[in-house]
Amino acid sequence: MANVKITDLTPGVALVGTELYEAVQSAASVSITSDQIKTFASDEPTLTVDDAATNTASTAATLQHTTSGTPAAGIGTRLDFECQTAAGNNEIGARLIASATDVTATSEDFNFLIQLMAAGAAPTTVATVTSDGDLQLTGDTVRVPTERTIATAADTGVKGDICWDSSYIYVCVATNTWKRVGIATW
Repeated sequence: MANVKITDLTPGVALVGTELYEAVQSAASVSITSDQIKTFASDEPTLTVDDAATNTASTAATLQHTTSGTPAAGIGTRLDFECQTAAGNNEIGARLIASATDVTATSEDFNFLIQLMAAGAAPTTVATVTSDGDLQLTGDTVRVPTERTIATAADTGVKGDICWDSSYIYVCVATNTWKRVGIATW
């Protein structure tokens, strides 16, 4: 029965819960309702990859966007996170987007965007990781809530580490090599 098309059916509308479907369960034909399907679909899904890879990531899912038009900068794929905020009101509260900035063959570049809803408005970009590895934030504050005091300029650190305490901001400029700048009230 693979690839058999049923034609001339009336298009479906939103499921109300009373529709019946046929399924096979333990080698027997059974009927299930759309509510049962929705209940199953709302359980926590698990995407499992079972392979021999031990030191690399394996693809568990792929989100793909193809177009019938000509791809241009800005084409991308997104994942929306939607939840009910009031009775009958579902809102997209967060969105992850992979967006092309260059679609030239063999030179493609992508940015990764994080969008969040604020004050009931449509989600807007709050952070972007560029294909160059730069992190861009749209807010005016970066918060590192835990302080760390560097005792000596040779303390353990990796180039690029930044930390703070009540007296200094510390920057690791090379492996185990720190510099600091004093901070004071004004």
